[in-house]
Amino acid sequence: TGDLIMFSGNTDCYQPIERKLLLTRKCLDVMVRFKNPFCMITKNALVTRDIDLIAENARINAAQVFISVTTLDDDLCAKLEPRTSRPAARLKAISELAKAGVPVGVNVAPCIPGLTDHEMPGILKAAREAGAETAGFTPVRLPLAVTPLFTAWLEEHRPLRKEKVLENIRNMRGGKLN
Repeated sequence: TGDLIMFSGNTDCYQPIERKLLLTRKCLDVMVRFKNPFCMITKNALVTRDIDLIAENARINAAQVFISVTTLDDDLCAKLEPRTSRPAARLKAISELAKAGVPVGVNVAPCIPGLTDHEMPGILKAAREAGAETAGFTPVRLPLAVTPLFTAWLEEHRPLRKEKVLENIRNMRGGKLN
């Protein structure tokens, strides 16, 4: 076995184009052929398409998957993460992975103070009921061009919460938004 390979540390490996190009699936095939350990983080239920490969490495303790869940609110999810799977589909993916013997966890991410942080107990409970064995969280990050995009998103979709959310992020980040 080789060194642990992390899929999706910064960008989800199950982007919409993955349905057509199968790049992630091809990479997983290489991981399985060489029994190379890997870990995945995704917000996309498409991960279940590759459950055969993931489970094969899981049988030798060389695979783990984390499903990120930001919110259980479908409407908020659709506005905040329009190109991702909805919460119920993510929880179903956790269940399918667990039933296939894949060690699966939930990542409450991004956790947005003043917007989604109050949902953490519900997300953890729902994920555990679906079969998640472990959990973590990632506070919202607003690097470079993301800051103005997020601020504009708040203005459009949650204008009454905008200043409170930004203030909470600044309090978390030593007075800065990132």
